[in-house]
Amino acid sequence: MSKIDTLVFDFGNVIIDLDLKQTFIQLEQLLGKGTMAKLRADNVFNLHETGKLGDESYLNRMQLAAEGAVPHGQRLVDAWNAMLLGIPTQRLEFLESLIGKYRVILLSNTNQIHIDWVDRHLRRDHNLTIKEYEDRYFAKAYYSHVIGMRKPDSEIYDWVAQDAHLDLTTSLFIDDNEANVEAAKAAGWKAQLHPIGTKIEEVLVTYLSNHVV
Repeated sequence: MSKIDTLVFDFGNVIIDLDLKQTFIQLEQLLGKGTMAKLRADNVFNLHETGKLGDESYLNRMQLAAEGAVPHGQRLVDAWNAMLLGIPTQRLEFLESLIGKYRVILLSNTNQIHIDWVDRHLRRDHNLTIKEYEDRYFAKAYYSHVIGMRKPDSEIYDWVAQDAHLDLTTSLFIDDNEANVEAAKAAGWKAQLHPIGTKIEEVLVTYLSNHVV
């Protein structure tokens, strides 16, 4: 019987709590109701997440797409970060409990604006820099805007598996997005959908039992 010895966690809605609707609402208020759909159609969000569109260029693209008056850059940053609720203390305690028991890896679709917010949050609320957080709790931390790939594109799963030297028979990927989970399965990973609002510290045992071979 093979047990899971490596955990690959998504970041948003698994480790950090999110409210995606807050960003959508605030950006539509700033930019106009049709702007979000236009930015999505122009692939702006994906380009930003894969590092092909830097933060300044990303904010400029949003300003150019605004239907009315051009909003100030900081207001856009605040609206973009509105989805980020933070990492609760019990989530860090949960990660602490995994040290020495599992190899833990972070795999996130994200961007530098969000990572900067997370760094400020960790410093303010947990007395940690993001580098200290990554080094303490994760063997590897992969961010889409750094590696130039994003979920659910198939290339990211093959690349991470190779770079992290994953044994896919004893590794479990946990993500809140069904498309990301299905793409991981198609790439040969064991993968588990984590419903939004579910606390990973309360359900990991169940996930592990689901994937014992």
